[in-house]
Amino acid sequence: MKRLLTLTLALLLVITLAGTVGVTRSLAEEENPYLGLWEITGQQNGDQYASLADAGRKAYMDFLPSGAIYGVMSADGQHIKSYMGYKVTGENTLDIYEGEEGIPAVYDPATGIITVTAEENFLTFVERVKEDPLPDIRALVDNADEERTYYGYKMTQDGQEIDMVTMLPAMGMDPEDFYLTLNPDGTGYVQFGSEDAGGEITWTDTTLTAEGESITYTREGDYLLLSIDGTTGVTFAPEGEVEALMAMNGIEIAEPVSAVDVDAEALVGDWKLSKATAMGQTLTAEQLQAQGLEMSFTFNGDGTAVMTSNGSPTDGLSWTVEDGKLSLSVSSYDLFTFTYDGEYLILSMGGDLYFEKVN
Repeated sequence: MKRLLTLTLALLLVITLAGTVGVTRSLAEEENPYLGLWEITGQQNGDQYASLADAGRKAYMDFLPSGAIYGVMSADGQHIKSYMGYKVTGENTLDIYEGEEGIPAVYDPATGIITVTAEENFLTFVERVKEDPLPDIRALVDNADEERTYYGYKMTQDGQEIDMVTMLPAMGMDPEDFYLTLNPDGTGYVQFGSEDAGGEITWTDTTLTAEGESITYTREGDYLLLSIDGTTGVTFAPEGEVEALMAMNGIEIAEPVSAVDVDAEALVGDWKLSKATAMGQTLTAEQLQAQGLEMSFTFNGDGTAVMTSNGSPTDGLSWTVEDGKLSLSVSSYDLFTFTYDGEYLILSMGGDLYFEKVN
């Protein structure tokens, strides 16, 4: 599993650095005044005001750094959970999203109240929680007695941070194809980018294991942080949070690259990264090398392969050709699929890495 994640991170980082990718945040996290837990105190429709406490209900909105809101409503011992999105639009204004359309809200620093205008004459009042009246709000997210699915939210390597929610669609990949499912019985499933690049796992409170190989992880609030090594890792967020961010940003998946059939015999040899494209920009091999990015593949006649990234080789790979496409695998995982445009092998993450045969 560690090798699979390391290869995935390395390739995604190369693609990302070929263009400018990322979610635009209205305010930096340290400048965001809304982070934290807020209580919905009541709703007003025309002249009629209804207090949630008087109705025996409690409702909370937890503003997260990602731009999502985790909401909990408690009534009669039942908890209703949901995710929304938000964007800061001004000094004391923000929009709250239940989809692609934002609902305006205004924060009054004098009263400490956020007023949300759901529709004409219908207002919701939200106040910051000073002492948490629902101390188990986090436990409501992390239910150990039910299946939980987490989606890839953020990748880091050597100080480079990637927002996967917007980066993956720009590369032609669906963020919902990069996930981790944990079952209460200690089993689970991982999927990294495609139906083939994944498999069954087992898990404990500290490790995930697949094919006899384990990686460690920690929990930080609602998030799972997978540690590949001291500087490399992946953060997984609850599925509702990632879905809310995708809906709020109206994310669409990039079209795949047009391809022609590739002849297996013609693949044998060395292929070197020639250029990379992303977000309408193109970088040459020389420009990529100047950024410290160099990658090549050797496909051997016996079906084995070696990937070399920045001078560091990774062996133990295998390759096959089926239906005119090249698949690169490690152990039982199908890692990546390459297409061929008649001149270049193109990595099928949106067709952004172009490899040219050198011998």
